Parts: sequence; C-alpha cells; structure tokens
Amino acid sequence: MIESYKFAIGIVIMNLLNHIFLNKNLKKIIELIQGYDIEVFLIGGYVRDLILKRESKDIDFLTIGNPNKLVEFLSKKIKNSNYTIYKNYGTALLKVGIYNFEFVGSR
Repeated sequence: MIESYKFAIGIVIMNLLNHIFLNKNLKKIIELIQGYDIEVFLIGGYVRDLILKRESKDIDFLTIGNPNKLVEFLSKKIKNSNYTIYKNYGTALLKVGIYNFEFVGSR
C-alpha cells in the first residue's frame, strides 16, 4: 500500500516538474540560481496553482538569506527584465514579460 502512495507521489512530482520547465522564464531562473550560492525554494500560490493545474503569472521564491543581490544578478542575465527592491519588506521583485517573480528572504 505504501509503495502505491510513493508511486502516485512520484507521478505528481514528475508532472509538476514537467510543467515548471515548460515556462521558459522560470526554467532560465532556476538554471541561473543553481550557479549562485544561495538556497532558494519555490513556494506559495504558484505551487498551489500547479497542483490545481491553473496558470499563474506570479511566482514566489523563499531565499535563505537576502534576495536582493540574487535578483540584481538575475536581472543582468535575463534580457528585457527589470527589478524592484522592497527593503522595508525584505523582498525583491523581478519582472520578465508578463511574469512577476517575487523573492523573499527567510526571517
């Protein structure tokens, strides 16, 4: 019985990963983050929407550490992007086309 749950969870995870990598902007961000020295987690409504098979233009990340330099780095590497730092909230927003990628530092 446990094995069938593991199999079902594995299928769900594979479907989520496939959907994530269909978004070329998100795929590029993930690839760039992998070469950067910071822990980053995909969180929030985007994950919920993936599970519910809904489209989402707002994608949230949690960083272990300050996200500001990461977002500056990403903006330099991704064409036609811009960013805003919200110092009071400890967040940084990267806009790429119609997508909003928001990064928040852990507290």
